[in-house]
Amino acid sequence: METSPFLIDGNNPYFFSGTAPLNEKIYGFSTDLGDVDSYYLDARPGETYLISVSGVGADIFDPKLVIRNRAGEVVASSSGMPGSYDPVISFKPELGGGYKIDVVNEDDISGSFPFVFSIQEGSYSNPYSRSYHALTDPITGLQDLETKASFDSAIGDSVLTKKELENLLYSAGDGGEVSAQEFNDLRVISGNLSSYLAPDTATYYQQIFDNVVLGSVANEYYTGGRLKADPLGDLHAGSSSTQLDRLIGKWFLGSDLPNPIFPGDAAHNEPDTIVAYAEGLGPLFEGDVNYKVVNQGGLADCWFVAASASIAEFRPDTIRSLFIDNGDGTYGVRFWNIPTGQNLPLDNREADEHWVTINREVPVTDDDHRDQIAGMKSTDSARLTDQLWPTLLEKAAAQASELKLFSTYRGLGYDLNSYASLAGGLGEGLAMLEPSAVIYGFNRDVQDLYANAVYNSPFEWQQYLSGYQSAKNSGNGPAIVISMSWADASLNPIPPETAGFTFISGHAYGVVGYDQQTSDFTIYNPWGTSLPGAKNISPFKASSSDLYRKFLSLPISGGLANGFAYSVV
Repeated sequence: METSPFLIDGNNPYFFSGTAPLNEKIYGFSTDLGDVDSYYLDARPGETYLISVSGVGADIFDPKLVIRNRAGEVVASSSGMPGSYDPVISFKPELGGGYKIDVVNEDDISGSFPFVFSIQEGSYSNPYSRSYHALTDPITGLQDLETKASFDSAIGDSVLTKKELENLLYSAGDGGEVSAQEFNDLRVISGNLSSYLAPDTATYYQQIFDNVVLGSVANEYYTGGRLKADPLGDLHAGSSSTQLDRLIGKWFLGSDLPNPIFPGDAAHNEPDTIVAYAEGLGPLFEGDVNYKVVNQGGLADCWFVAASASIAEFRPDTIRSLFIDNGDGTYGVRFWNIPTGQNLPLDNREADEHWVTINREVPVTDDDHRDQIAGMKSTDSARLTDQLWPTLLEKAAAQASELKLFSTYRGLGYDLNSYASLAGGLGEGLAMLEPSAVIYGFNRDVQDLYANAVYNSPFEWQQYLSGYQSAKNSGNGPAIVISMSWADASLNPIPPETAGFTFISGHAYGVVGYDQQTSDFTIYNPWGTSLPGAKNISPFKASSSDLYRKFLSLPISGGLANGFAYSVV
């Protein structure tokens, strides 16, 4: 119960009815998700205050700091630095007076979490806190009166939403073309945009706005789900409103659907097809994220599906973090670029994140019904009402290929907004989907590509296996197995008593389990979980010794060796 707008919440036993003291520790505790403890700062203009909160004896407490002015506007916030739950804000208000500071519990674990809150006089550089401009501090230098009015109206709450950014862009072309003043103003806004974006979506919104205004290598064409793409080009002074509308559709609305040609999965004898599009009706996520909801469709991208399945099993939060739900039927999806060159380890620790926007249109079988998902899916029945994240992730990867994020590694011809850009691959899916990953593995082929040559002998395989065990013990685990060399019938299946085939030539598999006591791997065929009596078994177990002796040590066939790769983040 509060008797003043700035009282500390009643959950705090050290209850202050006025201003929180400076340079002192205030002890409190938080309980449930969304619980808020509030403090009051009577600030002096131009003075710097170091505001922090940290858990006491419990690393699982996940607080967020939010600072609001008397109008209730968010002026700064922080959810903590990577690797730490404890947020810190260096706050230097331009205006003096009262500010409300909220400690928000963002953890979904029930319990009683003690914490220490403090306001110190002094400064601290924290790149993970974000300050916002006040309404009285708009961008200067805007020349077009309509653009300026649109921007000033949009920042009424100090934070720009995706819809407000869309409207700003649309207003520039409402006269039939983008004038030189409007184009210049959009570039000025782009350069100042970061101060008006909420932390959780700042990188995503900044990128898609910049891709419209400043240009992108992906702006060369607009495909729109058709067989033949139309030329598009970057925005410029004199651009037509039609060009602007397509750029907004491409980056904000997800309307630039991939080319509908589906290269068939040769390992499964799938023919090439042309798909249609229909609206997915299911939720983005439903229930647990694990390998069982990752099933390859008719597309020849087993390498990508296998990586997605393994990450989903070992790092489900990574899969969830790839998506931002915009609340308007569109989603932001994040990928990481892959460095040039195919030598391993593939070190992606310096990779940048890149975002695309997708809508809920999904590829479907082009028949009279158009109600069965044609690509990666969450169930074998492939219903439009199933959870959609596997299908949308595959579509987003096809769209992101046009950014040429992956083609420096995968080669020319894999850089178009098309499902064909996903046809065929090795272990790069782990790098595309996991932040700051280092990919170890694969055997050596005849050109010494995909090197390490890590298992030319049982001893080298054991050394490599020790590396994987250490990685898994430190919280990693995603890995894939590539089957390129056809095994003698006596060596397949693995294990021998399996009533069906396990490894198939020209196919990728996801590792979804590893028992360090027995050194047994659980390996998943991305075609899905098999039924009793099925020809192709999935998942199946393979001991590390059998995996080496009967599979990884086989002679090269067809130019590529069988391989095993894992990621460390």
